[in-house]
Parts: sequence; C-alpha cells; structure tokens
Amino acid sequence: MNKGRHDKKTLWSLRIFSTLMLLSLFSPFIANENPLFVRYRGSFFYPTLFSYSEQDFGGDTPLLVNFHEHEVQQKIEKEGWIMWPPIPYGPFSVDYTLQYSGPQSPSIAHWLGTDEQGRDLLARLLYALRFSLLFGLLVAIVSTVLGFFIGAIQGYRGGWTDLILQRIVEIWLSIPSFLVIIVFASFIPLTPSILFCLLVSIKWRTVVPMTRTLFLRARTLPYVEAARMMGHSNLAIISRYILPNVIFLPLARLPFITLHAITVITTIDFFGFSVPQSVLTLGSILIQGKNHLYAPWIIWGGIGCVTLLMGVLVFLGEALQKVFIFKSHA
Repeated sequence: MNKGRHDKKTLWSLRIFSTLMLLSLFSPFIANENPLFVRYRGSFFYPTLFSYSEQDFGGDTPLLVNFHEHEVQQKIEKEGWIMWPPIPYGPFSVDYTLQYSGPQSPSIAHWLGTDEQGRDLLARLLYALRFSLLFGLLVAIVSTVLGFFIGAIQGYRGGWTDLILQRIVEIWLSIPSFLVIIVFASFIPLTPSILFCLLVSIKWRTVVPMTRTLFLRARTLPYVEAARMMGHSNLAIISRYILPNVIFLPLARLPFITLHAITVITTIDFFGFSVPQSVLTLGSILIQGKNHLYAPWIIWGGIGCVTLLMGVLVFLGEALQKVFIFKSHA
C-alpha cells in the first residue's frame, strides 16, 4: 500500500512538473500583450514573434503598433481578425483601462488580480516561474557535471590527487553558501550571470563526495581490474565500465540542486539584494505581496507558486534517489 501511494505521488509530481515546464516554456504564447495571429487584408502577421509598425496596418507613422488601442483593433477587424493569447497581457504590461489605481482583485479580465501598477499577476507568475525553472535547471546541470568530473578524478586517481582535492573540497564545504553570496552582494550587483557563477561554484561541491565514493569503489571491481590488465586506456575504462554504473546517483541530485538555486534567487530578491528590476523572479512577487498586505491575492499567488514548485521538486528528487539506488544495487 505504501509503495502504491509513493508511486502515485511520484507520478503526480512528474505530471505537475511537466505541466509547469510546458507552461513556463510557452509563456510568451499564453501571456502576451501582442496577439498570436493577425489577419489583415489577406496577409498573416505574427506579433508575438515579430515587431510591426503602424504602417503595416494602414497607419502613417513607423512607430510600433499598439494592438490594445481601440482604433487599431477596429481597423484590423474591418478587414480581418485578431487572435489573442489566453492572457492578453505581458509581465510588464499595464492595464490602463482599470477604473482605479492600486492592486485590483481577481476578475474575468485578470484571473489572479493585478499588482499595484495594474500588471496582470498571473502573467507575472508565469514569467517568474519560467526564469526560476530555467535558471535552477541550468545551475543544477552545470554544477552536477563539474562536481562529477572533479569527484571522478579524485576517486579514480586516488593518492595525492585525491588527498589534495579532498582538502580543498572540505574547506569549501565548510563555508556557508549564503555567506558567500552576501559577501559578493556587498561589493558587486548580483546580475543573473554573476549569481549563476556563484551558485555553480557553491553547488558543485555537494556532488563531489558521492561521486568520489562511487569511483573509489568501482575502480577496485574485478572487471575494471581486468580491463586495466588488458591494456585499456583510463578513458575507455571510465566511459565503458565505470560511468554507466555510477552516473545514476549524482543525477538524483538534480532536483535538489534546482530547488536550492530557485530558493536562493527567490530569497535574495525578497530581501532586496541587487537583482535587476528587469529580471522577474518569484521573490519580486513575494515582496510586492509583503508591501501590499491589503491585497492578499498577490502574496498568496507567490506563496502558492513557490510551495507547489518546492513540493514537486522534493518528491521528484526522492523518487529519483530511490530508483537510482535500487538500480545501483541491482
């Protein structure tokens, strides 16, 4: 019964994560201030992919066309049609048709309401989720590859190579990750590229001990010793005999590293470190909710998104660990 519940939980986590990934990847086609398609005078236009001027739609100026203007919509609909995305607002689009200023409660026009500037909250959540997921996954992949490479060198070479690298890793592991980020943030602005480098330099160290242990054990196995005695090169031994048997466990760390990266960038943005305003994160939505507690839909939207993402990644990480541990012992 417990196994059945666990399998069902894992399956639902995978489904939710896949749905979140699809929504975030296709967010420009779900939430955008420009239409998906426009047919005008027999021609098709794709405003979500390309920019068009007013002259393309019978205007006189070369300025970019604003499809939300009533006159523009009337002109197009006389000789064609417009297909809007489900959410006709981008993450930074301001709805100037609102009756009063300040956050607006959920409505038919804005399903999760708006923030204090009249920007659609659901559109902002989609784009924040997109950035957070892609950023976290990229950090996890690069960190895992780097940590796996260093751990493999330690475990396979052994001796002084292992001793020196292990001391470096132990010293680096003893330094709290947030301390490193806060120290850097006090000197330089934390752009996404700098934060990415910082997180990679922090998270690779968590993959090294596991990889080192796996290679230390694998290099003494009989078939590896036989391959070495037959004159196979080190690269051939690692790629053909060791790597297929040890790569599974480090891969199980991917969801947890992704979660940590998302948590870090959300936290530092929430506490007001130097993440640029042009970068939309879940932390920026949470801080908006904190500053406007009288508009609870903002804070609850951000908290709900963060909680769902954390739960799904934790369940996926636990499932991958159980699967790969079973595979490594099989």
